[in-house]
Amino acid sequence: MMNVDYDVVIIGSGVGGLCAGALLAHDGYRTLVIEREGRVGGRCSTEEIEGYKLSTGAVALHRGGSLENVFRKVGAAFDLMDMPHQWYRIGSIAGKNYTMPPKGAVAALLEIANSVETQRARLLGRMAREVAVAKIMGFFGRGVRGEERPGDITFRQWLSRYTENEVAHQTFDAIACNVTSFHTHEITASEMFALFAKMGTYPALGIAPYGNEAVLRPLGDVIRAHEGEIWMECSAKKIVVRDGLAEGVVFEREGKAGEIACRAVISDIGPRGTVRLAGEEHFPESYLGLIGNLVPVGMILVHVGADAPLCLENGERGGALLVGMRRLTSAFPLTNFSPALAPPGKHLLYAVGSPPSYREPVDVAEELEQTTLDLKAQFPEFSRSGKILKFEVVFQDLPRPGSPRVPVYTPLPNLFNVGDGVQKLGSGGTSAAAESAEAVAGLIRKQIKPLAG
Repeated sequence: MMNVDYDVVIIGSGVGGLCAGALLAHDGYRTLVIEREGRVGGRCSTEEIEGYKLSTGAVALHRGGSLENVFRKVGAAFDLMDMPHQWYRIGSIAGKNYTMPPKGAVAALLEIANSVETQRARLLGRMAREVAVAKIMGFFGRGVRGEERPGDITFRQWLSRYTENEVAHQTFDAIACNVTSFHTHEITASEMFALFAKMGTYPALGIAPYGNEAVLRPLGDVIRAHEGEIWMECSAKKIVVRDGLAEGVVFEREGKAGEIACRAVISDIGPRGTVRLAGEEHFPESYLGLIGNLVPVGMILVHVGADAPLCLENGERGGALLVGMRRLTSAFPLTNFSPALAPPGKHLLYAVGSPPSYREPVDVAEELEQTTLDLKAQFPEFSRSGKILKFEVVFQDLPRPGSPRVPVYTPLPNLFNVGDGVQKLGSGGTSAAAESAEAVAGLIRKQIKPLAG
């Protein structure tokens, strides 16, 4: 066994791990990141298949939030192409896009729901179930501002108080799935209001022109520039705990085992994985109970190559919120932003969706079938030249709706978590991971002075 001293060892190089590592290395902490894969980024990375650069998860990254703030703090370039346009596409009206305004999007989507319902009612010869837009917006605004206490009801139950318009319900459901991976019949109204309050703090979205790994690589450069290291294809086997403190990490690299001594450990593999590596015996029942509130939530990711654009066919740089589909909830024609993401003359569509419920077992074959039906129904070019390059249902441990959140700190004073499993109420995705990294870096600065200092 070899011993190497570091201020901080970080397990996992996802957004949370890299952000925490860059912040601490920049502040003089000798930092080591160990990553089991051959690339950095975790669910915000890039893999190449048939000449296409495919995202491993995240696609639209927030500008103006914690993620960009970390890059700015450490002096790293944040290379994104802005997404100037967003659209709604209603599943029952294939091929028609509705522009999403930069402000007042909620009111706009409710007006669209009214328009769609009116068309349906005319076709079916019945009365339209119109949405009382002004009334809903009044109560919705109260909820977002924290002036309404809806209790433990789901957001769908809350919205049903004011409208039974199914397009309105489907639209909010698509938004919830895209940002939280939960449906509106699962997420609480309070959580949905917190989500919209937080979304207002993100002024814009951007797409990585050469893949997510290229965007995150500068954070790794910061770590190395400040005498830190990143060990790729290195697996953490155990967090060494002695006398109530995390004192090191046992690892395996290139077939050899070793132990790294350190003064703090940050885990980017989820709180459940952290407890597994450290041993349940080191944590009180109250903390293990919090971990028990984390549930595996599936997210559908599908990458489609084609000879022509499948979505936003005129080359607009934007994304589409897909409403009322079987599975899909958003689509991004990535080669509209950057042709470099596909072979010459080819086009790449990335679409995201959700299974029916996190409470039900997921049949991957069924999810693929339903997703394929969505692609055929909404994007005619898919049937002509489209090819699914990769389809997967990925799972992440997230707080069960309505349950207490797991904090970034643990009962062991120098052991911390970053990433999705410790996201704050209203946050999600890469922004939540970066927020957790900022919080952990702040706690370590208060507790531990760097060895070099």
